Amino acid sequence: MTMIHDLALQKIPTCIHNSDQWIDVLKISTQSRIQELREIAIGKLTNELSASMKIRLAIECSIEPWLTAGYTIFATRQKGISAEDEDEFGPSRTSNLFRLRHRRLEAKSLHDVQADIKKTFKSEFADIAAFDSTPRSYFRPDLRTATDPDVIKRDEVYYFVDIIFRVKFSNIFLMHIATDPTSGRRYIVQTSSLPL
Repeated sequence: MTMIHDLALQKIPTCIHNSDQWIDVLKISTQSRIQELREIAIGKLTNELSASMKIRLAIECSIEPWLTAGYTIFATRQKGISAEDEDEFGPSRTSNLFRLRHRRLEAKSLHDVQADIKKTFKSEFADIAAFDSTPRSYFRPDLRTATDPDVIKRDEVYYFVDIIFRVKFSNIFLMHIATDPTSGRRYIVQTSSLPL
């Protein structure tokens, strides 16, 4: 089973071709608790994402370093906070960013930006839970507390196959919607009654 697990980890990156697909992998591996694949996705995306995207994904996928990095960019860059950024962040987060930038600019001595970020956005950092890597079966949720290594590895293999399927399917689905926007509505209606 370990060999299949390692082979799956080696093969998945060869099936992923752009940042959007890696974002899907990050979300799916976080949800499915596949730590090794999640770490690969984080590594592939770290230098590819905008500051605002890092903040959004950091909150959604519990990635504390990205939250710090995203806010650091906004707090230290020369360019101010745009109207688009303000719309994306909402009034509370935007006002916190403005105050953070103001304190940094007003500081006469060295200002510890990252400490100030953690203090200013304390609740967001508190909401980021440690990544939960406990095994969880996709097909049989009652196995989430399994302790038998063979059961855990078997479930992980299912996860890897499922991730490849989901990423490829979402790409095909999005391409299909781009050519025929009404087909997406029909698909959602047709599959909404399927058991999960």
